[in-house]
Amino acid sequence: MIIPKFMIDSSTISSEVEILNNILNQQRQLKKTLLLYLEKISDGIFNASDPEDVNSLISCLNSIRKSFENIKENINNLIELKQFLENTLKTTGYLNTFDCETYNKSFSELFKKITEDNIFYYTFMESLLKYMKVIFPENN
Repeated sequence: MIIPKFMIDSSTISSEVEILNNILNQQRQLKKTLLLYLEKISDGIFNASDPEDVNSLISCLNSIRKSFENIKENINNLIELKQFLENTLKTTGYLNTFDCETYNKSFSELFKKITEDNIFYYTFMESLLKYMKVIFPENN
């Protein structure tokens, strides 16, 4: 969220920390999902007998690696922004000198990057659908 220059108080900063926590949790969940796919695709490579399948799965691994690195960087940047705001709350009188323009610029750039990285992530997940097959257990 963008913090208006004229509305800087501890409540505004706390709300912003909560927003960053929500985005951080979302990024952590995406990272956890990527790790699960990494495990499944690694098993697929191990069990694949067709070289074409192996090449496709290796390509998937490369996409997972790229997405994982992007998400990891996003998490680190979110933590930095969050710590900056939390330190702002702890420091007496700092709200008067809070540089909302610098924070807003950092947040906007990070939010744009997260949006682009999420698009890459969801496009990758969509591309995996061609490899998926749902198997329902038979009732005996």
